[in-house]
Amino acid sequence: MRQELLDHYAAVLPEAAKKERLARVSAFLSWLGNDEPSAEAVTKWIARLKGAGYADGSLLKEWGILRALFRRNDLVWPFRAGDAPIIHEQNVYAPALDPQDIAAMVDVALGRQPSQGPKPDARHKCFLALATVWGLRREEMREMTPQNVDEKQSLLFVETVKHGRQRYHVIPTFIMPYLMEWGFKQAVSLPGLSLLFNHLKEMIGLKVSMELGWHSIRRSAVSAAFDCGLNEPEVNSFYRWKRSGSNMALRYAASRVVGRSGERAEIGGSDRQLDEKVYSLHPFVKMWVTKGGQ
Repeated sequence: MRQELLDHYAAVLPEAAKKERLARVSAFLSWLGNDEPSAEAVTKWIARLKGAGYADGSLLKEWGILRALFRRNDLVWPFRAGDAPIIHEQNVYAPALDPQDIAAMVDVALGRQPSQGPKPDARHKCFLALATVWGLRREEMREMTPQNVDEKQSLLFVETVKHGRQRYHVIPTFIMPYLMEWGFKQAVSLPGLSLLFNHLKEMIGLKVSMELGWHSIRRSAVSAAFDCGLNEPEVNSFYRWKRSGSNMALRYAASRVVGRSGERAEIGGSDRQLDEKVYSLHPFVKMWVTKGGQ
């Protein structure tokens, strides 16, 4: 029965989230053993994780995964909306990385300043570009493959996690070399990506809390986007947050085009215009511009 529950759940998972979510469900089902999934089992499991030191946000995420497991297998989810774990505001610690430190990382990665730690290589430049220019999350970086970069059309495809919008981005000419140098020909694990971020911290002599990570750059990038004059809809669209409704028009606007001339990526006009606007205004993008222009 346990394998059947797992298989039914796995069948509907997006590829970007499959590995992590299957691991969480497998852990729950393994702990459950031969017992039936029930309200008592879920309550005990969440309490067990809380006792192990899981943060409020992690408990809420686990709750959502278990709810999806139940519903996918036509099991009654025996809880109401108010029964979910509560995220206590005082426990939320989500720091943004200082823009000056981000600029220092870019300078060291590009060889403008000497490293105080490991020597930067193609991986550091590539993933730092993804984080600073487009605000990619760590999970989104992990899913990058050579197929995500269309060098001929100068387009990057981001398979957004957290139910956000998948979309193409225009790749600025001065960023393309850093993506192509690494090329995503070798997969990098989540722990491997965290190690690369720690390298960047060491390179600039940054000795702070372990709470900092790639998402700290994303938070700072979003804040900078507002500061440079972008409005909320523009920020939401550029950083690929989930929108209401089916958004079929947006899905059609960014797609693969097939015809007599072959197959190519296509980006919607509004997305292209927004990308160009962001690149012209955002200070994190300008960090990558070398002397002499773009």
